[in-house]
Amino acid sequence: MMKGLKILITLVLLVPMLADAAPRKERWSEEKANEWYYSQDWAVGCDYVVSNAINQIEMWQESTFSPELIDRELAVAQGLGFNTIRLFLHDLVYEADPKGFKQRIAKVLDICESHGIKVVMTFFTNGGKFDGVALGEQPGPTPGIHNPEWRQTPGAKAVNNPAEWPRLEKYVKDILKTFRKDKRIYCWCLYNEPENDNRGANSLPLMRETFKWAWEVNPDQPLTAPYASLMANDDRSNLAIWGFLSENCDIMSFHCYNPVNVLMDKYITPLKKMNRPIICTECVGRPANTLFDMYAICRKENIGVLSFGLFDSKMQCKFHWDSKEGAKEPKIWFHDIFHADGTPYDQKEIDFIKQITSDKKMDPLAIPQTVMLQKITMKGTNLTTCMKVVEAGDTLRLSIPVSYLKDARRITVSPDFGKAKLGEEGYYAFPDGTTYTFKYRDEKTFTLQDMPCASLGVKTPRQMYMSHVKGMKQTVWIQAYRGAQEYQTKYIFRIGEAGVKPEEDIIIDFIPVKEEKELK
Repeated sequence: MMKGLKILITLVLLVPMLADAAPRKERWSEEKANEWYYSQDWAVGCDYVVSNAINQIEMWQESTFSPELIDRELAVAQGLGFNTIRLFLHDLVYEADPKGFKQRIAKVLDICESHGIKVVMTFFTNGGKFDGVALGEQPGPTPGIHNPEWRQTPGAKAVNNPAEWPRLEKYVKDILKTFRKDKRIYCWCLYNEPENDNRGANSLPLMRETFKWAWEVNPDQPLTAPYASLMANDDRSNLAIWGFLSENCDIMSFHCYNPVNVLMDKYITPLKKMNRPIICTECVGRPANTLFDMYAICRKENIGVLSFGLFDSKMQCKFHWDSKEGAKEPKIWFHDIFHADGTPYDQKEIDFIKQITSDKKMDPLAIPQTVMLQKITMKGTNLTTCMKVVEAGDTLRLSIPVSYLKDARRITVSPDFGKAKLGEEGYYAFPDGTTYTFKYRDEKTFTLQDMPCASLGVKTPRQMYMSHVKGMKQTVWIQAYRGAQEYQTKYIFRIGEAGVKPEEDIIIDFIPVKEEKELK
């Protein structure tokens, strides 16, 4: 009996050793990354620090750890439809109490799981302060200052000193080994904004090592680090770091606080060429970069999206980066979604979030039943949102109420299911007999104006349909727009530009076609 017990104990002790994964020598293949990504729901949520913490240390150290508050706040996130948050760790908390730190991480993961939320776990960051960084009581907020006491980890001196790296290796590997099979972790962000050279931090050498350490552990979850500047068009742009990320990340990630046109041209278009999943792990810096724009575009493009902040907190992220000490509460918040008491900053944002997160299913081959809607008002304001089309028998119908058109100078409707990639088989067929194919790089954008019949036939490898404009058709131009690598149909209603008073809803019917001959 004792002999059998000894054998059993020996096997139990060996399980962790036998469970260690073989080190990997390269990043995931494109096929593996995309299979992982499309096997789950669209990732949508926020970067999260509990509201009573001014930095990572105060969130994670034992004396100020607040699981009850975290639970209450993440219940609110769940109510929005969020399924992903991003958390920031700190090496000093680990070194003070490795076992306790891992237990607190596990506790937060338990809370997240209870609310249907997964975690993007972040190790290093160059942002914030490091002088005087210590555990224990943290400084209070400086009135009017954005994120005044955020902490670098491990700090520029350690980043630039390889003699410090063995302790960092122990930290990173221990956390990765402990949670490498934990399905509650969405992915590992190994280095936040490595292009940030705050206080002289030279991130690339340490980041190379951090990826090697992660490859040696070989967790089940993918590895990433975000692009945070405009390639070759930003003071912080570091092409060596861009090159490393392009060659080593399992999934691509980026941060964007720029307007919509920059988001598409400088981030999404180049990143899509890598044929890997993409997630925006920081965004929304009002007013230039709005929650409406970021969520709508990322949903349309099958890109995960995490906006920065949930509750107004000790971090004071409602203030702009450039806010001065003593500044009054801004009318337009920079980050965050809720006041400290749980009331929304903007109820329209809450309604929009709940609408866009109501269906998070992803299928790379599916035909999204949504359109991008851009409204330019008579005052020049540019509003972008995402709308669903409604099934009406065998027809998909888009209805834009006349009340929405009252102050519109121009409304542009861009159906997700009207897109095609450069070189694909297919065409757009206009009512005047013009056929516009997707095979050639030199084709220009084609616009048809003043049509007696406002219709368009579309054939792509995924869909064939006829579209008919039935409301406000006297103002519409139909356009076949060619971007860098794709084609898009657009319905442009020039309401104010044409001097037309809107007196009816815009209605567009999209009628699926089974036989190609019916389009001609």
